[in-house]
Amino acid sequence: MRILLLSNGPSLATFDGDMIPFDVVIGVTRAATVHPCHWWVVGDDDVYESFPDLKGLPMWVFACKDISIHKGPNYLREARAWLKTRYVLKWADVPNARQTSGVAGLALAHYLIRAADPSEPHTVDVYGVDLRGDVDCRGVRNDHRGDDRWEREKRAWDALLEGVREDADVRVH
Repeated sequence: MRILLLSNGPSLATFDGDMIPFDVVIGVTRAATVHPCHWWVVGDDDVYESFPDLKGLPMWVFACKDISIHKGPNYLREARAWLKTRYVLKWADVPNARQTSGVAGLALAHYLIRAADPSEPHTVDVYGVDLRGDVDCRGVRNDHRGDDRWEREKRAWDALLEGVREDADVRVH
């Protein structure tokens, strides 16, 4: 199985857009508004707001919380209605899906690999996991993208990456 993991960092721009060689495409947060994907990994409430802009309208959503518990502006009601037409997997149901959407995206890739035929080779190509800087894949500055966050996320990413590499060839671009 070949998995493409597209995350929200500026290096997402280095991906050439050729999705043909991949069996599964995972879009982390707003990366799914840049490229079509099968899975949308979402954790923060404000990211749900971007669901109308998703490319290819993914049928699978990997969410950290149950959207039905949210109360808020109209977009959350619209998001709940949209999610009812999708298959939703919760972060709590997948080992190591914690802290941030990028790490959860890698945990989802590992989960899918472990569910696949073990006799086949597995690869994960990763774009947009920069673990530094304060702008996202759209060039928008985000106060949550600071050095303290990247230190925590890098530790979680590296620990999980070590385990994933036992089951797949992982290329971080």
